[in-house]
Amino acid sequence: MGYGGIVFSKGYVQVRFIDVDNDGNTIAFTRVYSLESSGDMAKWDEKADQIMAYDGTEIIVNGLSQHQKKDNTGIPIFAGLYGWDPEASVFRYIGERPTDYGSGWYGAKEGYAFCNGFLCRWDYATEKFEPLFDTDLEGKKDLYVFSEGLLLTDMFFDYYDQDAEISNTIHFNFYDWEFKLTGKCELSIEGKHLIGGIVFSETADRILFTLASFANYPTHYINKADLGTGEIKMHEYYYPDLNLPE
Repeated sequence: MGYGGIVFSKGYVQVRFIDVDNDGNTIAFTRVYSLESSGDMAKWDEKADQIMAYDGTEIIVNGLSQHQKKDNTGIPIFAGLYGWDPEASVFRYIGERPTDYGSGWYGAKEGYAFCNGFLCRWDYATEKFEPLFDTDLEGKKDLYVFSEGLLLTDMFFDYYDQDAEISNTIHFNFYDWEFKLTGKCELSIEGKHLIGGIVFSETADRILFTLASFANYPTHYINKADLGTGEIKMHEYYYPDLNLPE
């Protein structure tokens, strides 16, 4: 008995299933299919693990670190990042990313993460963070990137400290690409047990969020037109009545 997940990115769907055998060894099953080629299975590399994002140039994939460094508890300090060209079946090694600063966001050229109150840029060459500005925020945060800028949210699930106190409210802080605050809002999660990221996706007009574990479907959204107006409203996502047969 294990768990699985599905990730969509740039016309490809990744199906992953992870389990642990009787000896404590992790078993991972991964398949990637093209939605534009009648579901043909794409070639995958043994160094690759999970599709992270599409950064406008290539699909970014989390994978094996070339450092293999671990902290004193045995947790890996770095994860490897690879750029995937599915049409050419090529995996290009980008560099290393740290594993201990929330979710962060890492593209083909640089990354961003929340580090001790600062929004920071990750440099693959130096493997160091460059502080960009002080957010005046405390605690652990997850960072997301969308077309118009960046988003910091409260971390509602800590994989490395699962006994950590969890807030009943998630606070959202939006920034543009000049790192200026464009608005705030919040969302109550009281009574819900969440695992996975709260940002589901984006469209041309909306940023979609999910209170469904493992991000199976959107449950809330904001309108991008609200950014910079002084008031960002969180809306519940309603699905149309499709009148499907029972």
